[in-house]
Amino acid sequence: MQKQALSSLISMILHLFSHRMDYRIELSLETVAMADMSVLEFSVDQFSNMFEENTALGQQVVNWYSMYVNLLLFENIHQEFNPSQIRLCNLLYLLSVSQPANSGLQIEMTQEELADILGMSRVQITRELTVLRGEGILATKRGRLLITDLPKLAALCSKETI
Repeated sequence: MQKQALSSLISMILHLFSHRMDYRIELSLETVAMADMSVLEFSVDQFSNMFEENTALGQQVVNWYSMYVNLLLFENIHQEFNPSQIRLCNLLYLLSVSQPANSGLQIEMTQEELADILGMSRVQITRELTVLRGEGILATKRGRLLITDLPKLAALCSKETI
């Protein structure tokens, strides 16, 4: 019974992966690797065969997909209900702590890019950055933000972000 349920889930996920619709968001995404890497491409039939031959692989894909959907739902709900300052602080904090080693706390991003990512107006971003600058949390230059007080920024983030 469990194997049949797993097989049904795998079929559903294969269907989702193999959709033929042109979703605008998917077409607009760009992924940049942080290091050189090799990429493998599989057809839907090849995926299906791999899952049939290796149920552990299928289960891992189901687990990954479930986690991914859960994270997307959490992020969507989490960001939707937070005030603009918390949303901005969350993003700035996450961008700061994910910087490569020895790069400092500099974020190369424009206010327009921040607004697009957060679904806010550029005017809102400017207002929030002015407040953060006034509190000594960051400094701004054209196309760049420098986080000057990471602990203070972290204190303004939602607890789920830290």
